[in-house]
Amino acid sequence: FNNRFGVDLSLYDKQSSDLIIDLNLDPSTGYQNTTINAAEISNRGIELGLDLAVIQTSNLRVALNANYTRNVSNVEKLADGIDQLVFAGYSNLGNFAIKDQPYGVIQGEVIARDANGDRIVQSNGTYLTAPDLGILGDPNARYVMNYGLNVNFKGIALNALMTYSDGGVIYSTKI
Repeated sequence: FNNRFGVDLSLYDKQSSDLIIDLNLDPSTGYQNTTINAAEISNRGIELGLDLAVIQTSNLRVALNANYTRNVSNVEKLADGIDQLVFAGYSNLGNFAIKDQPYGVIQGEVIARDANGDRIVQSNGTYLTAPDLGILGDPNARYVMNYGLNVNFKGIALNALMTYSDGGVIYSTKI
């Protein structure tokens, strides 16, 4: 195709072990935390890139490109005696590593529900908080797509990129 069309495909299935994490210690030890090898995480995914030169002359090149990426992560194992690790945020709200969950799930206080699944409203009009923390969402996108336009005229380049991300949860609050 005279370098006018390109395809790049990558598939991966990666197991990462002995991930280094900071583990909080009891303050009576005299230290705040220790560093241990404590987790195994799997990442599986695909990356597909396409490039098409729609115009290609000696002075002008106009190219379109697209990229699709999907990654699925899973916490396969945590160190013995550890059920979950908070690595960003606080112990009652933050990003956690929890076995059999995507890496970085957001966990925090959840609203209590009755037997029908309806939210429980207290007499003062606020929702009742469940006694245990719950998973609020997965911050990882289901997939990401990028679309680009590259124009090069006599050595002067203009590039534009648009990114679309599907899925992923964020947590926002005011203080």
